[in-house]
Amino acid sequence: EGSSKGRYYKRIRAWAARIKERILDRKLGIETLQESIFMGSLDQESDSPYQPAPYGRLEAAMRFFKPDGRDVFVDLGCGKGRAVFLAATHKFKKVIGVEKDKHVYDMALQNAKSFKCRSKKVPIELLHMDAADFDPVESTVFFLFNPFGQTTLEKVLKRIENPQRRLSPPRVLSNGNLAVIKDGKVTAYSASKNFNRLSSLGD
Repeated sequence: EGSSKGRYYKRIRAWAARIKERILDRKLGIETLQESIFMGSLDQESDSPYQPAPYGRLEAAMRFFKPDGRDVFVDLGCGKGRAVFLAATHKFKKVIGVEKDKHVYDMALQNAKSFKCRSKKVPIELLHMDAADFDPVESTVFFLFNPFGQTTLEKVLKRIENPQRRLSPPRVLSNGNLAVIKDGKVTAYSASKNFNRLSSLGD
């Protein structure tokens, strides 16, 4: 009986979470839910299925990054663009979304057309390309939410941490594979830390 009740409450929480996601999507004028999506170019070795970051975690990420109008935000493996459009409601100089899958990228473009923000819009740039080929020279804040496998992640981090390509020290926050880059070097990297533990990232 106890396990049955636990499963019941778990379903209720999941249902409530999905309702919240729909409400927040509607508020931004976008559609980023996970259902009815096909990742046509999914490579099991380097890619991951589409999975939007929960809004609660995104807001926690914004609090961690504390943008002040000078940072350029980039979501590598942005999917339909949920993190990109939410970031555009905060004080960023510019926000960029990078997506490899053409089908999903087109959905992000549609969201860009319908996106609504009461405040002055932050410039938004959506790129259809492999994250491993993205030039991070102007970006200072990086967000990754289960976007690809270990192989691509290592290539991406190598490009980000190259001090010769940096205008300023970058900050990186990733789900599952967690990387913190400070002063142009990877100072913390783990495949086991959980995204929820934002406090473990330090300053």
